[in-house]
Amino acid sequence: MFQGYKVLYRKGSKPYEELLVPPDRTEKDRQEIQLIDISCYTYYTIQVVVFTLYGYGFPSDALTVLSGACGKRYSLYLYYRIA
Repeated sequence: MFQGYKVLYRKGSKPYEELLVPPDRTEKDRQEIQLIDISCYTYYTIQVVVFTLYGYGFPSDALTVLSGACGKRYSLYLYYRIA
């Protein structure tokens, strides 16, 4: 049974930070997560891990993105399907 997921993200080569997302914060077909306090023109690596009653699954493939200009807010949009 799906229990939620966690978003792992890191700035450059720093250690990963995690953001836990419980199932009550998820919609049936879309979830939006906003990462705040990100640095300008900086590379971030992002992964997602689903967790169930039996523990954590395997992390998704890592996605590396470059943030844009300062003063803007950025959102990471996660789309998932529960089979």
